[in-house]
Amino acid sequence: MKYRAVPAFLSIAVGLSCASVAAQSYTVKLGGAHIDPRATSSEFSGTLPGPRPVVPGVTLDVSPKSTLVFSIERHLNDQLSLELALGLPPKHDVKLRASEALLGGTYGPLAAFYYGQFADGTIATVKQVAPTLFLNYRFGSAGDVWRPYLGLGINYTRLKATLTNTGRTFYQGVPMDLSLTDSWGPALQLGMSYRITKQWSLNAQVASAVVETKLRVRGGGGEHQATFEFTPTVWMATVGYSF
Repeated sequence: MKYRAVPAFLSIAVGLSCASVAAQSYTVKLGGAHIDPRATSSEFSGTLPGPRPVVPGVTLDVSPKSTLVFSIERHLNDQLSLELALGLPPKHDVKLRASEALLGGTYGPLAAFYYGQFADGTIATVKQVAPTLFLNYRFGSAGDVWRPYLGLGINYTRLKATLTNTGRTFYQGVPMDLSLTDSWGPALQLGMSYRITKQWSLNAQVASAVVETKLRVRGGGGEHQATFEFTPTVWMATVGYSF
């Protein structure tokens, strides 16, 4: 899915930035984040090396991960700001899931035995780079110690997957090429800042975005695919410095 709002949002953000020449204050934030992808793929379709058909009921599940986060925020005025949020690219475990029907022998005892060996095993890791640009609206006034804020934005996610030793065994040692498509989607964050001094603050945020990507695995004469459509939840706690 393509999001036509992306160019419009970026144009508005740039326009606000250019129009607010007098507002030159910045805040940098550094802290930690816990990312819950809430990402389960569609069922595999296609063929395994051989080629051998993929039986129904095989999916992938992406595990949560914690990482360091960093953002820089430009205050356009007392209420509005532009914030670019980044993070140290986390490496998530990707687990293979097999349906009860598959493990119960619906598709034959050999399929149940083979996939049962790898069910719930980490067959790959995926590293994500996901910069997000937010336009924040801050409630209250500049003198308030507590200030909640709401941000709407655009997320770009780039993913890279690598097989683990378990994954290489699953594919019987056949070299496999894994590719994931990039994703653009809308993002939302809700946060609260606590002003310690004029320069220093504590911040807590929860954010999410719409992410869509297609996984393609090729090798040994086989090719299979799966799609991910998910909205991760990111919990963040940061220390901010304004200048």
